[in-house]
Order: sequence, then structure tokens, then C-alpha cells
Amino acid sequence: MPKYDRRMSERRFSYLKRGLAAGLAAALLCAPHPAVSKQVEPPPGSQAETQTVEELKVGDVAAVPQKSGRIKVTIITADGFVSFSPRTDWRIGGMQSRPPITQTVFQIPNSADEGTKDSTNLIVSIIRPESDKAQAVLARIGKKAGTGEVIEGARKGWKTYTQEAAQNGTPYAVIDARRDGVAGQIVWARVAWPHLKNNPPDYDKKMIREFRALLDSVAGKTGAYHPQTGELVRRPDPAGKAQ
Repeated sequence: MPKYDRRMSERRFSYLKRGLAAGLAAALLCAPHPAVSKQVEPPPGSQAETQTVEELKVGDVAAVPQKSGRIKVTIITADGFVSFSPRTDWRIGGMQSRPPITQTVFQIPNSADEGTKDSTNLIVSIIRPESDKAQAVLARIGKKAGTGEVIEGARKGWKTYTQEAAQNGTPYAVIDARRDGVAGQIVWARVAWPHLKNNPPDYDKKMIREFRALLDSVAGKTGAYHPQTGELVRRPDPAGKAQ
């Protein structure tokens, strides 16, 4: 299994125990950039309008809750922006938002893995294809991790790679998905979950549904991004971490 899966299993930091809404909101609200990190609100009595505090820069992250129980996360890229919508109860494990390769790590809560080194993780990466590092990273998508075969598929513009692998003796399901041409970027998403005896009924089917919903939420556009009303924007530190 990739190193980030192993770290997520072994490093149960306190911030992983917070829901995504709380964890990301705290990251966006703490020590805000004086000109950028601000909640945009319409004037009293007026209709909601898009207001720009400052032109956003590459690596900035915007977030706004949705009525669907998800939160829309938008990452500013060199060519435009890419957004995706995880569930609000997913625990955020880390975010590196600067190109050429961004990475956002989530832990999906599962009562069956409490007290164990196992966990269900979902990672979203945005890759600038012409970068020097891109080819090495792209070669990892769908790479065989276990002894079984890798089953290739396709869905709504995504190429998918499904396989079984083991981590510390625990069998895992692993699905990689790749989509090219998202505002000039390549998006790679991966979900991995353990096959535990106490997993809820139909847990495998649930994870597939959740992963597909995340993939369906991915969107991008070239050009400038303007924050929505009520949206929070965070500029990353020099290391690229928007926390």
C-alpha cells in the first residue's frame, strides 16, 4: 500500500477526530491572511452577490458548505481552479495545495476500525501534467499493490483501477480513478478501505457509492475564481499547507 495509507493508519492525530467541516473551517479561520481569508457576505437587504476580497493566487483554498451535507472545496491552480465536494463528517488528515501536485487526505469514519491501526482513507490529488514530477506520480495510478489482478474500468470520463491488497495483514479494497483535462490538470482520486469483520452491512457497496459521488463532484474551469457568498478562503503557508 502507498506510504500515505500507512501513515494514516498509524498516526491517529487529534485533528483526524474532528469532522471535515470543523477541521477545515478551523484551518480556514485561524490566523487568516489579512486580505484573503475572509467570509464574503452580501449587504443587508440585498441579494447575494459574488464579491472578491482579492484576486486569488495559485495554491489558495476556498470552502463553502452545501445543503447536501457536503462541503465544496476549491483549489486554485496555475490555469484556473478545480473543486470537489467531500462529506462534512469526513476527517481531514492534511492538505498540500501548491502545484505541481496537490494532495488532500481524508479519513472516512467507520466504527469498525476504532481502536485498530486500520482506517478508510480517500485522497484527492491535482497534478499539473507538464511538470517534472508528474510522470513519476502518474505511473503510480493503478499500479499493482497486491497479488491479485488490477481490474480496469471507465465511468463518466474517469479511468478506474480496482484491486485488493494487504496492509499489516489486513485485506483492503483499493480503487484508483484518473481524469484528464480538468481545467488543464489531471485529477487522481484513491479510496482504500479495510475488510473488517465488524464492518457495517454492505460497507463495500457504500464505499463505492461514496467514491463515485466524490468523483461526480469534481469540476474545473480555466480563468480566475471568484468566491461565493459565505465562502472562506485560505492562503497556504510557504510549505503549501492550507492549515
